[in-house]
Amino acid sequence: MKKKSLLVLAVVLAVSMVVLAWSAPASAARKTIDLDFATFWPAGDFQAAIGHKTWMKTLSDRVMAETNDYEIKWTEFYGVHPAKLLDGVEGGTYDVGTSGPGYSPGVFPLWAGPQYPGESYRRNAYTMSLTIQALHEQMPELQAQFDRTKMKLMHFWSTGPGYFLMTPGKDVRTLADFSGKTIRAANPPSVACIEALGAKTLFAPMSVALERFEAGLIDGILCPTDTPKGFGLGAYVRHVTFAPFSYHFAFFKVMNKAAYDGLPASVKKIFDEVNAAYPAYYGSLRTWGEADGL
Repeated sequence: MKKKSLLVLAVVLAVSMVVLAWSAPASAARKTIDLDFATFWPAGDFQAAIGHKTWMKTLSDRVMAETNDYEIKWTEFYGVHPAKLLDGVEGGTYDVGTSGPGYSPGVFPLWAGPQYPGESYRRNAYTMSLTIQALHEQMPELQAQFDRTKMKLMHFWSTGPGYFLMTPGKDVRTLADFSGKTIRAANPPSVACIEALGAKTLFAPMSVALERFEAGLIDGILCPTDTPKGFGLGAYVRHVTFAPFSYHFAFFKVMNKAAYDGLPASVKKIFDEVNAAYPAYYGSLRTWGEADGL
């Protein structure tokens, strides 16, 4: 009888624990932080498919592992025109976006300087990404470029050295070959470089470069070598001229300032720690991606 009573008591306790678990207050559930991420890269490009998705997953995984109260849910937008990206981040349409100073001439005027052609040996995307991030961290004047915006800088990274990718019959083998050709430029420093070499320029973000080739408006493009695969330019370009001193394009990831300020302290700390590691990670990734593009 005693054994039977103990068995009944054990069953009652077990059932009670299940009922208590089912009736736990809703406040015990995690609060979902919904964030929109936008980029001009197409979804299939390695920068988006590997780089950006890894960044988002790293944040989500760490928030789940290191907090008891929160989880992050991402909504992703790819192929967004750069001109709409920053307006969208500032206006709150997107919480996070990736672009670059060169795609918004006049908004970050001091950032034109580091991207002009020069004697610095631009070895690869890794070294250039670390250099750009360090430059930002060491120069208050560059940091102040973001103070007048409604955006919080997450981090910088960079392309590797430049190449002239030309269409068939428009090869560039000597300086004289630039004459009479129209070449797409990514930013004001690229415009200055191309015109100094004797060619005409057409300013356009990378996200619409393919359209310019399709329309026959350009004979080539000054850019890194991942673009034939990532942006579909391989259907048009057939000749490559290496020009390491001619080109530099810096990228940044930014977050709507109100959205960042509204993050819980524990989540904000994770964002800051992850972002600190990503100039090196993105730089390494781009070094591989640009080599793979050749």
